[in-house]
Amino acid sequence: MISKYRLVLLAITLLAVAGIVGGCENINSSPSLTLLSLRPAPTPTSESWLRLPDMPETATQADYGAEIYRLVCRDCHGDRGQGLTDEWRATWAPEDQNCWQSKCHVGNIPPEGFLLPRYVPPLLGEGSLSNHDTALDLYNFIRLRMPWHTPGSLQDWEYMQLTAFLARERGLNPDLPLDENKAGKLLLSP
Repeated sequence: MISKYRLVLLAITLLAVAGIVGGCENINSSPSLTLLSLRPAPTPTSESWLRLPDMPETATQADYGAEIYRLVCRDCHGDRGQGLTDEWRATWAPEDQNCWQSKCHVGNIPPEGFLLPRYVPPLLGEGSLSNHDTALDLYNFIRLRMPWHTPGSLQDWEYMQLTAFLARERGLNPDLPLDENKAGKLLLSP
């Protein structure tokens, strides 16, 4: 009998092979897209196009944010938050390493594609997120402007999960669950 964990890994692998995730392919942001099954959402009435894998009961808001980062942000912002660097793109399949090739993310993009800027900033590391004083500033920015190709396509609680993850990865210890009040008091820089 195949375990639930192995089924999730198999689903991720099949989606990647199908070109739905990774490289220069666009993640379809249609509300009908179901990547994986989602355990009950924090806001029962909120619907989301993003489907996260089942998480343990002990998973934190930041743990959910890590999954959102992996599925939505990582392709552009890097596996370690380093941004869209040459080194990060070198880990991709050779045919996907040039995001600005014809029919990928430049002027002649296919209907399901999107224009990608040449510079995608790092989210972690020295000097990153310097335009945002607090976690609330960061939350408001990403809620209005990200993901690049479909800004505002996540639910507000998903953006807060992502903010909690980024705060944790910066070495901050946010008082979870993070909300707008707590995020407004959490400084991103010393």
